[in-house]
Amino acid sequence: MNKKSLDWLKIKSSLAKLHEDLFWEDQRCSRRFFMDIQSNTSPEPIQDEDEKPSETSSKQMDGDELQRQLQISQKRENLANLRLAVKEKQLRDLLDENESMKRNASDENKADCTLVDQAVGVMFSAMRDEIRKARKDAKLAILELRALKNGSESSDTKALATLCKKLEKENAELKNEATRTTRLETVLSYCRKTVEGLRKRCRDFGDILAERDEEIKRLQAELARAHEENTRLQKNTDGTRTLQVQGDNQISEQYGIDHHGSVSVVTNENVEEVVSVSSRESAHEEMEFDDQVDRVLTPGASAVEAVNVSSPESIHGAPEPETISSDEQDVIDVSSSKDSSII
Repeated sequence: MNKKSLDWLKIKSSLAKLHEDLFWEDQRCSRRFFMDIQSNTSPEPIQDEDEKPSETSSKQMDGDELQRQLQISQKRENLANLRLAVKEKQLRDLLDENESMKRNASDENKADCTLVDQAVGVMFSAMRDEIRKARKDAKLAILELRALKNGSESSDTKALATLCKKLEKENAELKNEATRTTRLETVLSYCRKTVEGLRKRCRDFGDILAERDEEIKRLQAELARAHEENTRLQKNTDGTRTLQVQGDNQISEQYGIDHHGSVSVVTNENVEEVVSVSSRESAHEEMEFDDQVDRVLTPGASAVEAVNVSSPESIHGAPEPETISSDEQDVIDVSSSKDSSII
């Protein structure tokens, strides 16, 4: 910082010296020029008529002398102009160097160079505020003077009034646009939030639908298996019924059926009804043919029908009687009705 300040002082002193040299050189040149003019325009002595030839010769000599002096003065003037141009060039170089040094100075150095006392700073700020206020008052005064000079009917006043109205209208439009923009931004943010919520819900619904699709596929597979089982059971039931009917027909053809039997109905505590049908020969143990049908009805509305068919061969170690359950048929019918309702 001290080095830069010393360089600045040297540049300033050299500039002052150059200004002083230029000033004194200009003074010397102007003094010499005036002296030459005075010497050339000095009063001539009064001569007689006899001295005219010598006067003409002296005038010629004086003209030559004046021309020579004029040439000398022109040379001196050119030399002074050359020196002045050189000094001006040096001055410009120094000024350029000064500007480059100012531009290359850092912000800290600038701040250090511009540091002033606090009181001076306060006074400078007050002066600056006063100057700004004075300029503002001057502008207002100039406008008032122009208004008074031109009057309310002048073209300038009308143009200014039109311009003011136009600016006020544009300001109102800009305010409306700003309000509309703010409202649209608010609506846009709300729409973005709503869209994000809807996207989230769509993703949730997609997951739920995927789970439902998996469940539906599983139920469809179970229904297909149940349908196959139902078909198989129906086939088995039809075959069993066919075999039963054929056995009944064979037994009836061989022995016949006594329709003069007795019917007894017994109801127990579990609300079961047993219907027994037997022929007159059922009381005797040595009977050749027994035909007994037991039907049991349960309270849950499910019927179990057992048909025991015994023949004379059963006494002598024949195969066990065939048993047919109607629960399977009832379950098949119920499952088929459920399948049709679901479809």
